[in-house]
Parts: sequence; structure tokens; C-alpha cells
Amino acid sequence: ANGFVDRIRGCLPANPNVVFVASDPKDHAGTCQFAAITTAAFADAGIAFSGYQVLDGTTVHKAYGMISHCDFVVLCGGHVPTQNAFFRKIRLRHILQKYQGVVMGISAGSMNLANPVYVQPEEPGESHPDFPRFAPGLGVTRYQILPHYQKVKDNILDGKRLYEDITFADSMGHSFIALPDGSYIYQDHEEQTLLGKAYRLKNGMNVYRTYRVPVSSPVMAELETFFSDPRSVFAVDDYQKVKKNIHSISVYTLGGDKYVE
Repeated sequence: ANGFVDRIRGCLPANPNVVFVASDPKDHAGTCQFAAITTAAFADAGIAFSGYQVLDGTTVHKAYGMISHCDFVVLCGGHVPTQNAFFRKIRLRHILQKYQGVVMGISAGSMNLANPVYVQPEEPGESHPDFPRFAPGLGVTRYQILPHYQKVKDNILDGKRLYEDITFADSMGHSFIALPDGSYIYQDHEEQTLLGKAYRLKNGMNVYRTYRVPVSSPVMAELETFFSDPRSVFAVDDYQKVKKNIHSISVYTLGGDKYVE
């Protein structure tokens, strides 16, 4: 979706060597299964790996060497705080600082790419105020991603609505990017580009807006200045790459008052 296969193919060498970094270092079988399924999916898309290794609790002593000699690091999905603790144990942030290959985060892996990481409550008991909502992350990106938006937006956790009662309150003083499956953020040394649909949560939710612009474009800053309401949620629809130019813009409040089209 949204040109992902072509974009990732353009980043990788032919037949890359891959390291899958676990979300749960104790779940060796689950990580191996995830790696095998993902490898098969890439092969079906015409991207064959020359080989892959799993970095988990069984190979933790090889972490630096495994990552330093691979072309592609895949951060697996799973439980965010469990994976976050494992990343810190193996000093993954330090290892990636000199890494020259491609890094891809899936689900929890994409969330742990940020710094700080927003640890969105997921399991029973995690909605309690004492549950740590933020943790040190890898610092690869500044975007705090919330994956699987279309699947979890109506979830109830501990009798509370995941987004309206928990996540919106946690966004006070922060900015989250909620991504439905199929959307992603591409980042290299020159740009950060959002591809697909996304929702931005910042300081709670009040205004609904849609527009198409590059995430890193100066236009983004101009829009944020124009729409000065401190509480906002943005929706970016079907983005096609446009550099420093507005492709189209439609802005609406939740009450239905139309500002710009």
C-alpha cells in the first residue's frame, strides 16, 4: 500500500541480509515465526533475503556484531514496554548510531523508534495512572507513532475508551501520529515523508482537519501557525509526494464550520 514495496526495494541492496529484533526476548519461537512469515511476504513481493537472524534473549551477546554486519534491521511488533526494556538492555540506541543500513519498525517497533516513546496502554491494568506512559527510545525519529488505528480506535481498556479517555489526555503537551495499517512514515537523511492516511493528536482533540502536505515541508509549520487552536487532531488523506507545495487542502471543525477548501 502507498508505494511501500517500491520504496523499500529502492532502499535495500539486492538480496539483503536481515536481523529481526524481538519484542519479547523470551519468546524465541514467536520471533522466529514472525521472521519466517515476514521473510516470505518480502519474497512474494520480489525482495528475497540472502538470509536472516533473530536477535533475542538467545543471541543478546551477539547484538553489536549481528546488526553491524547486516543490511536491514526489522524491529518486530509486540508489547511496547517489554520491547523497550530489551532495547535498553542491549544498548540498541548506541548500536544504531553508527549503523549505515535500513531500519524498519513494525507496530511496537515503530513506536520504540521515537524518543521519548509514548507507551500507549494495551493490556489490563495499564490504564492506571501509575503505569509509565513514556520511556526512553531509540531516537531514530521524533514522531510518536500509534499503529493499527483502525483496529484499536474503539477499544475499551479497564472500562475506559482507549483514545477518548486515555490517549487524548496523554497527548497533552505531546504530539502523536495515529496510523491505520498501510500508512507509514519514510525517513532518510534529507526528508521525512508521510504516505497514506494519518491522524495527528496534539493536546487533546478538538478540531478535525484534512490536507495534503509533506510532513517535513515548511507548509506544515505555516498551517500550524494559521490554525492556532492549541487542541487539534489532523487527518492526512491519501498523500502523494509533493515537495514544499500544497496539493489540496480542506479544513473543518467538528461542529461543521468550514474554514478553508
